[in-house]
Amino acid sequence: MFISSNILPITYGLFFRHVQSVSVQGYLKCNDKPATDITVKLYDKDTFTFDDLMAKGKTDSNGYFKLSGSEKEMTKIDPELVIHNSCGSKLGKFSMKRIKVTIPKSYITNGPIPSKVFDIGTMELAGKIKT
Repeated sequence: MFISSNILPITYGLFFRHVQSVSVQGYLKCNDKPATDITVKLYDKDTFTFDDLMAKGKTDSNGYFKLSGSEKEMTKIDPELVIHNSCGSKLGKFSMKRIKVTIPKSYITNGPIPSKVFDIGTMELAGKIKT
């Protein structure tokens, strides 16, 4: 009885996970100019395991990015945008900042293709940002 009661939740999790997706877009600026070639990543934050990378990309010549990704989970995914940059640093690439943006649960879609996009608007990366 002990074994079956411990295996059932694991088995349920393996077979009854469902695909959920999310999309995020926005413009990044550095000192009021387009922040080009900035790495942006879309994660599903996990509590007991490593976070799942759902998508990654870079900003274009206008500082624009758009990421979409999906993940299979038993419970709702916890999507988070992570922006890696060195804007405003005198050390350049040797002093990277990491900014995290939590994506609201209302933007999660059941299924592999997101039905709406979370728009972060225009974000200025220069200066100090509390994370």
